Amino acid sequence: MVVLLVGIFSFMALMDLPALIKEKNIKEIIVYGVFFILALVMSMLLVFGVEIPSPVKFFEFIIGDVLHLSYE
Repeated sequence: MVVLLVGIFSFMALMDLPALIKEKNIKEIIVYGVFFILALVMSMLLVFGVEIPSPVKFFEFIIGDVLHLSYE
């Protein structure tokens, strides 16, 4: 499963990156790379069975406890 995942991500990078490199969009390459690596790491964690917490809990903490806003 890991080999398949890495193969799919490699294929996606080979399809997307040449156009960005050709256009010399350095900022877009950096943003693409950050999100790409984040997605790869999260996918690998899921393949290995690591439970990833929901991001909703983080936003509830920020909205409720930090900003003291109520959405009820």
